[in-house]
Amino acid sequence: MDNYGGFWNGRKVADWLSEVTGTKISRYRGWEILRQMSFRLRVPRPCHTESDYFEQEAWKKN
Repeated sequence: MDNYGGFWNGRKVADWLSEVTGTKISRYRGWEILRQMSFRLRVPRPCHTESDYFEQEAWKKN
């Protein structure tokens, strides 16, 4: 399994650790390990569909 790109979740961590250690590790344990490492999923907030970029930039300059 060489496809470990993108966001890491409990399943990816568990699969990777299972491959490295040679023992079966559950998905939940993978998630616990992420939490122990202070993992937080950081996703940018969505933009409003009716927002005007130029109006916002003009407001920031004032």
